[in-house]
Amino acid sequence: MAVTNRLRIVQLNLAYSPALDTPAALIESYHTLTGWADAVHRAGADVVTVQRYASDSEVTRGCCRVLFVRDEGGAIAAPWDSCRRPIDAVVTLQPDVVHVNGLMFPGVIGSLRGRLPWSTAIAIQDHSGTVPRAWPWPFDRLRRRRWHEAFRCADAFVFTAGELADQWHAVGLAPDATILEVPEAGTTIAPVPREDAMALTGVRASPAILWVARLDRNKDPLTVLSALEMALPRLPGARVWMVYDEAPLEGVVAERIDASALLRERVTLVGAVPHEHIGSWFSAADIFVSGSRHEGSGYALIESMTCGVMPCVTSIPAFRALTGGQGALWTVGDADACAAALVDLAARDRDVERTAIRRHCAGALSWEQIGQRTVHNYRALVTARRDRSSP
Repeated sequence: MAVTNRLRIVQLNLAYSPALDTPAALIESYHTLTGWADAVHRAGADVVTVQRYASDSEVTRGCCRVLFVRDEGGAIAAPWDSCRRPIDAVVTLQPDVVHVNGLMFPGVIGSLRGRLPWSTAIAIQDHSGTVPRAWPWPFDRLRRRRWHEAFRCADAFVFTAGELADQWHAVGLAPDATILEVPEAGTTIAPVPREDAMALTGVRASPAILWVARLDRNKDPLTVLSALEMALPRLPGARVWMVYDEAPLEGVVAERIDASALLRERVTLVGAVPHEHIGSWFSAADIFVSGSRHEGSGYALIESMTCGVMPCVTSIPAFRALTGGQGALWTVGDADACAAALVDLAARDRDVERTAIRRHCAGALSWEQIGQRTVHNYRALVTARRDRSSP
């Protein structure tokens, strides 16, 4: 099978939310699924997405073609499921590269390698999936060997930051595996004129500090609130808005705010905001704050920086890679460090920072950059496979 000018790529997605009960609803909700396919298409590849689902269907939106393939089992394929029907669909499309979303499906990786021609490359992209827990010896060694054999069937693994692969080495990912550093996603959000954004959202402060994340233990809102309680007395014009949807800690967060006169006066719990309006919230803000303990990427961070907001985020691998030296990083769980970072950012020239951050996003985090880097990397994978002797 010869390589054509346009690389043929199949994106394979093996999980979906049961709440998205129609293909149209899934496509509308999964912005990164279609955004990735569109970006890679513009960069010079023909892309078809195979979506494991509860029923068969086909939907085309713009240049994004999605094949929904019915498969038994729950909404997320089990690790060792072979997912026969989705793999049948992949093989029929005769791709040069199969791009699999998630490292949690070793059974599919092995099945793909067994069904695809030798010349077809397989790339697995991390999406912050659950890393298997350790088992007691000797069972863990046996399981690790099984995962290792499955991972060997792939040509490359894609992470936002190479450090994120470390946790998978303990599961069976070989130390010498090919790791490609490419952000998971870009964004189609565009900055809104600042005065318009402030009028639409009511976000007016100096500085305006914005939280956009779930209220859960991984996002660590309580550490951020402690930091705000220390920083706000030094920032008399500052106010904070917290935007969130899923919120298992909402009651705890509300109690923490209510217990502090300072936080009650300066922190507003906004709740959910429709995604089509989030650009206005980012465009009205000066500082984006996050307390995340672990992330595979950082969609809200990317969206905020695209609008020129200064990041005040934890120093975790994904955030270090995405921020590229912009804004301020602080140690996970360290409220004092977060407070110091907030005060530091508030003292900077915001127009200068905004311009630099937008320039960084255009050069490193845009869908165009992601598409071009992906096609370049995947062409190299295909060439490497075809330069090697078949087994």
